[in-house]
Amino acid sequence: MQIVSLHSSHYPHIAKVFHQAVRAASGQGYTQAQCEAWSCGIRDRRYWRSRLGRSLVLVAQDVDEVVGFIDCELGYPDKGYIGHLYVAPAHQGRGVGGKLLDALVCQAPALGIGSLTTDASLLSAPLFAAKGFINEGRYFQQKSGEVLPGFAMTLPLPFYIAEMRPSDLAPIARLFHEAVQGASEYYSEAERRAWSPALRDEATWQARLAPSKVWVARRDSGIVGFINLLPKDIGEAEIDCLFTSPALTRCGVATSLYRVLERQARRDGVQRLSVEASYFARPFFLSRGFTELCRNEHPRHGQILVNFSMEKWLSRPEGG
Repeated sequence: MQIVSLHSSHYPHIAKVFHQAVRAASGQGYTQAQCEAWSCGIRDRRYWRSRLGRSLVLVAQDVDEVVGFIDCELGYPDKGYIGHLYVAPAHQGRGVGGKLLDALVCQAPALGIGSLTTDASLLSAPLFAAKGFINEGRYFQQKSGEVLPGFAMTLPLPFYIAEMRPSDLAPIARLFHEAVQGASEYYSEAERRAWSPALRDEATWQARLAPSKVWVARRDSGIVGFINLLPKDIGEAEIDCLFTSPALTRCGVATSLYRVLERQARRDGVQRLSVEASYFARPFFLSRGFTELCRNEHPRHGQILVNFSMEKWLSRPEGG
């Protein structure tokens, strides 16, 4: 089974999954009348295109069969609303819903979502609870004269991605210094002092980041990561910085930051991305499809700092 993004060809299959899943809920917390009010028939493609038009939609496929789907409405500042999570009756109890929910939670921060909310049915509430959603209280929806009970549930996410604000310069300076000093697995104390001997001031970071697009990973307590896309020659751009808080290593911060950057690079028509990656960042970029070109040695304050020139082609020029 694989989780894929919505394609227009999925609409008839989604309609069928939804209707069958609702009807299968009869006798499992809902009456037949409630289920008929919930879904009186298989809705057409036009309905689903309108219903899901402003949402991130992920589809579960078993070979070529659509077996489930989830959507997240994106029209709310810093929040996402899960309007649908449905699995075909024949595939329920096989972890499909959990995989769909995990995939959504993984992608949500890169969409600027800091928390997820949903009105869970009596059947889906245990799954949401198992994934960390908090029960905020009972929820009642009225359809065709029937009252459908459920639960309002919320999941705060550990961070979300947003564009940099001017007030972020001081936190960025601090995070960079802390990230460098925390790279003790790959660089000696002397090398880390040479790389970042002290906090750089806001003016220094303003000058460095001004020519580029910058995104930060934000949480209530502050910034936990940042990345920037620096235009170079026509069709080329460089990832000048990618740093994350040592306290959130391997928590998906770098992945979410990179997703936003690559999405923007493709929109901007960037064909080739380059980066000079540290020992620490090198495995991450290799896992994102970058190719290592060469090893570099940079003399700095009496130390030799090593990094690696890497590239990724987002699209090849014609004849290239």
